[in-house]
Amino acid sequence: MSAEPRISCRRRVRGRGVCRPRRESSPAVDVLVYALPDLSPGPYLARWKVLSADGHLTEGAVRFVVEGQ
Repeated sequence: MSAEPRISCRRRVRGRGVCRPRRESSPAVDVLVYALPDLSPGPYLARWKVLSADGHLTEGAVRFVVEGQ
């Protein structure tokens, strides 16, 4: 899948769910890369949605936990 960067975005689920333009880049066209701010310990859900270069909408989610004190 090759994402169309002009309209690909990310949303922070914990906190404000504002769609932010994709700014980060990756040398591979089928990889989305986003830098995250320092996260407090706890569970998170990262959702993504992109329009591929061939016009198909693709989306998914990844759950992860930040451990710490």
